[in-house]
Amino acid sequence: MAGNQTIKRIFEVPAFNAADGTLRIWPCFHRSPVFTAGGYEWSISYYPKSIYDRDSIDLCLQLESEGPGGDDIRKPCSVRGELFHAHKVVLSTRSLVFEAELFGGPTSTAEASQAPAAAIEVDDMRPDVFKTLLHYIYTDTLPATEGEADDDEEARSQMTRHLLVAADRYGLEGLKLLYEGELAKTLGEGNMAEMLAFTDDQYCSTLKDACVGFMVASPERMERVVASYGYQQLCL
Repeated sequence: MAGNQTIKRIFEVPAFNAADGTLRIWPCFHRSPVFTAGGYEWSISYYPKSIYDRDSIDLCLQLESEGPGGDDIRKPCSVRGELFHAHKVVLSTRSLVFEAELFGGPTSTAEASQAPAAAIEVDDMRPDVFKTLLHYIYTDTLPATEGEADDDEEARSQMTRHLLVAADRYGLEGLKLLYEGELAKTLGEGNMAEMLAFTDDQYCSTLKDACVGFMVASPERMERVVASYGYQQLCL
């Protein structure tokens, strides 16, 4: 951008006030209308939970149009052949793992001589999982799920596990804790051994505590779980 330009915008967040001396923080993600400055389009985003301090909020200036040099602003992500585009600054701000992938320096002379990858390659994740991950990274919320039938409970449970693994991979602790809570709602004697093994594999301390709490809730339940085939295999 040639030269400097000062632009002033008023960004109002509903129900955010201190009229009685107490801050009332709007509990949902909020984004301003798009405005133009310096030949680019921008917006301001409000996040009720800061990724830096749990007692703070985040206000982010987000570039909405690529303009000149757009290839340096957005990065394609290839997930099993399906292409997604995301802003580098958003990915790197929300995830230290993405930051390392996008801006980490070369570790050797050989690597330094290579051109940067055209896209972030993700081969071990389903595209629908990555899409949900991006939605959370941009909005700090989860996409609405409509029309899910009760007979899809197992599919939803599997999707939740995939998302938890993805959140752990990219260091999104808030999302990981959210899905640990969702899986905790599905605990039962029939899946206890499977869940315990999953918590160990993914280092899910909150979910593991929920598993232990479920087991010790009654002596009879504990006996049945410990005597189950799955639990016996877990102890081998």
